[in-house]
Amino acid sequence: MDKINEFFKIINEYKLIDIRYDEDYAGSTLDYVLNDFSVEELQVKLNNLYNDLKYVVVQQSENVIKQLGIDITEAKKDFNYHSIEGVEYVFQKGIKKAKYGSGKNIRQLIQDIEEGVHIELENVKYKEVETYHLFSEIKLNFLDALENLLLLYSSNTHITNKLKTKMSVGDLSLLFRLLNEEKLIDIDNNTDLYRFIAQNFSTKQSENISDKSIKNKFLSPDNTAIKNLNILLVNLRQQLKKIQ
Repeated sequence: MDKINEFFKIINEYKLIDIRYDEDYAGSTLDYVLNDFSVEELQVKLNNLYNDLKYVVVQQSENVIKQLGIDITEAKKDFNYHSIEGVEYVFQKGIKKAKYGSGKNIRQLIQDIEEGVHIELENVKYKEVETYHLFSEIKLNFLDALENLLLLYSSNTHITNKLKTKMSVGDLSLLFRLLNEEKLIDIDNNTDLYRFIAQNFSTKQSENISDKSIKNKFLSPDNTAIKNLNILLVNLRQQLKKIQ
């Protein structure tokens, strides 16, 4: 359990970006660090913990596995995708000390984006924004990896039961996009929808789907998915006529 606790401590508690000066360059070189971790150090630390957790997870009881899944879901709610001038970033909530523009921090940047304030990259301290995106992305990637590990373990031990579909990931993602655009689904943001689909559905190709895969197919449906959904809608209309 110590490794699990250490993993979530880094994910949930390390949110401060500080500036580390390189003394060899008399303070002229800045290195943005997350508490005590640089981007590279965070990657290595979480990678080492994840490798340890591969062996720890299989030793836990069913109740611990279920709670771990809940903890992962809750931790992932702390991350949201945001687009600035067509460039997509992921930010973890709660950052302090990273500033952009005239003294605004990342928290204010995220609030501006969510409120529809136009953000221009030339007005953003790009180094700080990009660095916090990297910190956030590394954390989220390891949460995804741990969640996939649990899903694999759960499928082998029959702990979870996803709804199986004969659709592809692209078809399923596009179907939910249509439902969402018709405002038939009440969600706070698309990120929550990606997670819901990944956690509750399997497809004919894959038992376990990642949030990222759902998101990519949701935002950029391919021609095959569009064709398949057209056929599906025609078939559904025919089924409706039979019911009438």
